Amino acid sequence: MTGIKSNKIPLLFILISFNLAIISCKKDDVATADIIYTLTGNANGGQEAPNRVTTTASGTITGTYNKNTSILNYTITWTGLSAAPVAMHLHSAADPGIAAPIKIPINNFTAAPSGTITKTDTLKTDVDRADFLLGKWYYNLHTPSNPGGEIRGQIYPTR
Repeated sequence: MTGIKSNKIPLLFILISFNLAIISCKKDDVATADIIYTLTGNANGGQEAPNRVTTTASGTITGTYNKNTSILNYTITWTGLSAAPVAMHLHSAADPGIAAPIKIPINNFTAAPSGTITKTDTLKTDVDRADFLLGKWYYNLHTPSNPGGEIRGQIYPTR
């Protein structure tokens, strides 16, 4: 072999093999890996805005958000409302203590003072997706005696 010493061939072979391995990895495999966030959030009357509500009712939200598909899977559980809820919504964009517009109405829920609902929704805009990941979305449940909402809970996505 001219120009390459025999003791350098194994090193050259390793470098070529490494470069081929890197090149053969699909860039799309990394780009399409699902990025999943876990959702949590506790609701109570003290979080209602602009007016806090005195109630023993509480709620929780759990679920996942897939950043790649913008799909939101969640379960809301509530207990102890003053009456059956008349409406439920996801709202954005607001920090705790600030009211915001409805983004996603929640329909077909159990009309009882305690219950659970599981839903799947899609966040449709870049602004909504960004605000959601910043924790600026919340959920609330409305009752006849608290039409502005009896309990509210901020939604916190974490990885």
